[in-house]
Formats: sequence, structure tokens, C-alpha cells
Amino acid sequence: MRIPLRSEEVAVTLLLIGIFAWVLLAVFVCSLGRAAKAGDRLERERVPGWVDLGLGR
Repeated sequence: MRIPLRSEEVAVTLLLIGIFAWVLLAVFVCSLGRAAKAGDRLERERVPGWVDLGLGR
């Protein structure tokens, strides 16, 4: 069974799916960055004699 769709409906649906995918990707990348920062901070506090090399983190 084939569902008749207009090309405008398909275009809008694909656009919405694409926007949703980019938002999910952005949230995932931001959460990874925050987790890495928190882990780096914990490691720096745990390790005595930590030398901060100033590599932008």
C-alpha cells in the first residue's frame, strides 16, 4: 500500500528530522565536553603535583 505524499510534505518532514538530529548532536557534544571538563577537574584535584600545561582545557 502506497501513501500518496506531496513533495512539500516530504521536504518539510525531512527538514524537521534534520533539525532534530542537529539539536541532538549538539546536546550530545556539549554533554561530552562538560563530562570531560568535570573528569579533568577531578583528576587534577586527585593527583598531587599536577602540572597544568595550559593546553586550553
